[in-house]
Amino acid sequence: MLDTVLDREHEWKEGSLIDRQAIKGMFTDLFVAGSETSSTTVEWAMAALLQHPEAMDKVKRELREVLGNKARVEESDVDRLPYLPAVVKEVLRFYPSVAMTFYRAQETVQVQSYTIPQGTTILLNI
Repeated sequence: MLDTVLDREHEWKEGSLIDRQAIKGMFTDLFVAGSETSSTTVEWAMAALLQHPEAMDKVKRELREVLGNKARVEESDVDRLPYLPAVVKEVLRFYPSVAMTFYRAQETVQVQSYTIPQGTTILLNI
């Protein structure tokens, strides 16, 4: 993405809608937002595992069995680690790193006793 933006740098004109400062801001947002949500998830996972030592033991046992002496989890290991991703999903369910997501009703729908008109913005707490 950065290469594409920089390749078109010669097309920018003074006072154009996007400038070097704007691009810098966009990329900073991308990197910071991604690392902040990940670190928040890790913090909540550690807190949850400390409160539930039986879950911590199960995660450690699974990691030992699958990884052996390896120090890092690799992509090829993930399919053999069913419990660890389940813990992460449960942490995200209880402590979402992004509290809300937005949807727009594509058509009028009935949900239980509620009518949601087409075009309605729906906030979903994930």
